[in-house]
This record gives sequence, structure tokens and C-alpha cells, in this order.
Amino acid sequence: MPHTKTIHWWVESCLADSGDHENPLGSNNTKYGVRFGWNRVSWCCEYGWCKYDDAGVHLPLKSASCVALYDDAVHRGLHYTSDHCVPGDAVIRTWQGLSRHAPGFDPAQTHFQMVLRVKVENGVKYLGLWGGNQGAGYVGPSIEWVRAGDRTILGGIAYHRLFETTQIPAPAHKKRADRKAGVPAKKSHPASPQPTPAHKKHRRPWWFRFLRWW
Repeated sequence: MPHTKTIHWWVESCLADSGDHENPLGSNNTKYGVRFGWNRVSWCCEYGWCKYDDAGVHLPLKSASCVALYDDAVHRGLHYTSDHCVPGDAVIRTWQGLSRHAPGFDPAQTHFQMVLRVKVENGVKYLGLWGGNQGAGYVGPSIEWVRAGDRTILGGIAYHRLFETTQIPAPAHKKRADRKAGVPAKKSHPASPQPTPAHKKHRRPWWFRFLRWW
């Protein structure tokens, strides 16, 4: 049965990539592109796919397109405004500050980032964003704090739900302990009562056959 790492584990795994970069800079040549299966292209979505995959989370759509991921999230009901984002989510940025279907919207002017942290200062919510292809072709190198609802955020994607809905099997040592304690194993279906064989229904005692001679 599949299982995921915790969101905390995922956050620490992302931060451990700080400093990973293209080789050479400006080439879009990365180990994340190789792993994704499409190297030497803009790799912000590819890096995100790799990090979710590391945690055992399989995104509903495997794509290197920010707009494709955004539209897929809208279709699946995973899209919401960035004000609702929590760690484990992702956001799509747009440097134009335009809505998805606004005239002049350019899909090339978008960027994929993941939400690692959330904080509130003076009643204002901020998102701690992280991603690849950020700046001059690096991962990180530090969390970028952006105000929730900022005009550069096209929208949020509720990928944190993919962590929560994946079932985690009971560890083997827990099952062994239950057996030692005499805890019965759970059955998927209750045992149905077995029908009584016909030859055993209304069976008379052996001496009943002699009653007719009296």
C-alpha cells in the first residue's frame, strides 16, 4: 500500500537542495530535468515534481508547464487563492500580474514554487516560497517571503491534500505486538453463518424407530 513522508520531512528535503544549479549556468541542464525525462528546458515544474515524488506524493499531472498545472488544478478542484495556502501547497507566479484568461496573458511569464512556510506579521499572511530555476538558475538559495494575495501570484494549488489522503499501513512490529497480545486480526467481511446440512436437520434419536412396535 502506498504511503507518503510527512510535510515536515518534505520541507527539510527541499531546503537540503539549496545551491543546486544548472551546469553550466544558463543551460537549463540539471539532474532534475534528467530525472523528469525532459532536460534543458525551464525546470521549475520539473524540480517541484521531483520533490513531491521524493515524498511519495504523485501529482495528478506530470508537466513542465506552469499553466498546464494551474488549469489541471482548477479542473480537479485543487485550486484556491493564495490566502488559503499552507505548507505542502504550490503557487503559480506571473510576472505580468494578469489573471489566467486576461488579454495579453503570456504563459512564458510564469513560475512554479512550493509553499514551505507560512507566517503572520501584523495581521498579514506571508508565504515562504521555494523553487528551482529561481534567480540565476539555482535552487533556493533561501526562502522567498511573499505576501499572500500578492498580484504576482496567479493562484494556489492545494497539493497538501495529497499528503493527507494517502493511507499509511501499520508497521510490521505493531502487527506482531497485536498477535502476541491476542488481538484478533481485522477481517474485510464478517464471517457468514454456515447453513445446517440437510441430513442433520430434525435428526431423531436412534430409539425413536422402535416406538412404532409398541
